[in-house]
Amino acid sequence: MTRLKRTVDDATKSMENYDFSMMGEKLVAFTRDEFADYAIECFKLSKDESKYGKEVMMYTLLTLLKLWHPYIPFVTEALN
Repeated sequence: MTRLKRTVDDATKSMENYDFSMMGEKLVAFTRDEFADYAIECFKLSKDESKYGKEVMMYTLLTLLKLWHPYIPFVTEALN
C-alpha cells in the first residue's frame, strides 16, 4: 500500500507538471515490477491465510486502472 501511495503521489505530481512521459514510465515500472512481479505472486502464496488480501488486491487494481485511464481509456473502461 505504501508503494501504491508513492506511485499515486508521483503520478499526481507528474500530471500537474505536464510530465506525461515520466508518469507513463513510473506506471509501467509499478505495474510490472511491483504489482505483477511482487504483489500478485505474494498473494498467490498467502491468499488462504490473508484476511484482507483480496480487498487490497482489488483496491490496487482499481487504483491502477484509474492511473492508466489517461493513457489507455478504452481498455480501462472495458476492464472497470
